[in-house]
Amino acid sequence: MYRLNLFPEYAERRRRQKTRAALSGLVVSLLGLEVMLVGALLVSDRLLSDRAEALRNELPGLTARLQAGTRARPELDLALELVSLRAKRVDWTPKLAAVGDQCALGMKLVELQGRNASKRERPHFEINGESLDADGALTVVSAYLERLRADTRMTSDFPQVVLGNIRGGGSGEFAVVCTPPEVKE
Repeated sequence: MYRLNLFPEYAERRRRQKTRAALSGLVVSLLGLEVMLVGALLVSDRLLSDRAEALRNELPGLTARLQAGTRARPELDLALELVSLRAKRVDWTPKLAAVGDQCALGMKLVELQGRNASKRERPHFEINGESLDADGALTVVSAYLERLRADTRMTSDFPQVVLGNIRGGGSGEFAVVCTPPEVKE
């Protein structure tokens, strides 16, 4: 025979036990899911680092093949052409960032001008600006020149940074000319 307990306290206690059991089950399942996700992230990280290491190890061999000129496949011809084009190209973003970053209080930039090589002149990058304090123009411009000369973003393609022109008479205008290295013929 079954015993029945019809007291209201028993029903309330039974309901609390069921609620606790359901919440415990939910917490345990969430913790299990979290452990599985962390494990998946660790495995994924390990696989990605192994793949990156394998690609880094392949790079010297590919570079040697490109330089040796042994092109077994046509895509290597394309890669070699892209590498040579990239080597001849000037990346202007770091140059413009250096020009802006090195600009100091007491001066403003008026014009930036890049010129290609022609029969009469070499290629160069010209920065025209004004010193806001005409009396201290030389100090501001010389400090700007030194900062540009020390910035590797500028000197990687234009190692010669010289003062092009400075005009006094209350205007404080100046020009800085950045040129590539001399090409020996």
